[in-house]
Amino acid sequence: MTFRGGTWAPSAAAAPGTPLVPPARDDRRTRLPAKRALVFSAAMAQIFRHSTNYLARATIYGAIFILLSALWVTAEITRSGWNTGQ
Repeated sequence: MTFRGGTWAPSAAAAPGTPLVPPARDDRRTRLPAKRALVFSAAMAQIFRHSTNYLARATIYGAIFILLSALWVTAEITRSGWNTGQ
């Protein structure tokens, strides 16, 4: 049995009249739903691409870097001779 185009099709070695039964697997992608209206899944739909994870991490780390840099510059200006008058 092979899965082609959304339906189960017998392989070349299957005898005529063989019932179309999916292989025993735990993979949800290969299961045929009983009724679409009654199938509920706890899995959430993926909204964003996988590359968005990288962009989100880079944004968070970049924001932390900019914040720490701004704090460092502020501390250097506060301690500088220009600010203290020395």
